[in-house]
Amino acid sequence: RQQGMFLHLRHMTCQLIVNSNDPNGDNGILQLANCLDVAPRLETLHLHMLCAISSSFSSGEVAGMRRHDHLKTVFMSGFRCYKAQIELACCILRNASVLEQLIIEPRITDKVWAGDCSEWNTDLGQILPGVCEWAQVTSERFRKVISVVGASHHTTEASLAQ
Repeated sequence: RQQGMFLHLRHMTCQLIVNSNDPNGDNGILQLANCLDVAPRLETLHLHMLCAISSSFSSGEVAGMRRHDHLKTVFMSGFRCYKAQIELACCILRNASVLEQLIIEPRITDKVWAGDCSEWNTDLGQILPGVCEWAQVTSERFRKVISVVGASHHTTEASLAQ
C-alpha cells in the first residue's frame, strides 16, 4: 500500500452509493480507510453515503488504518449504523488523535443522490434512536464528541468533558 500519495490534501468530500442485499456485508465502505491512509495531512472529511439496503444495526470495528495526526472533523451523512459504517467510524475514532468531532447524519442528502431523497428517508423515526444510542456508547468508549444531526437537542451530542 502506498503511503502519502496526497501529502497536501487537507479537505476531502466523498460520495458513495452502496447497492447490496446485505447491510452488514463487505460492501466497500471499509476501503475508505485505505484512502485515508494516502492523505496523512487530511483535516476534514465529508462522506455522503447512500446504502440501498434494508435496515439493520450492528457493532464492530476494523483494524489497519494508520494514525491520523491532523484529522479534526468528520461528517458522515446517510449513517444508518450498518456494520461497515460503524467499523469505519470506530476506525477513524481510534486513529484520529486530534479529532474534535464526528458528526453523523442518518438522513440521506441530495449531495449523493441527484434525485428526490425523501423515499430513502421515510424510516428516520425508527433509525434515529438506534443511531443516538450508538453515538452515546461510542462517544463514552472513545472519549470523543459525536454529534447526531436531526436528533432532539438533549440527545444530539454524545460528549464527554475532557
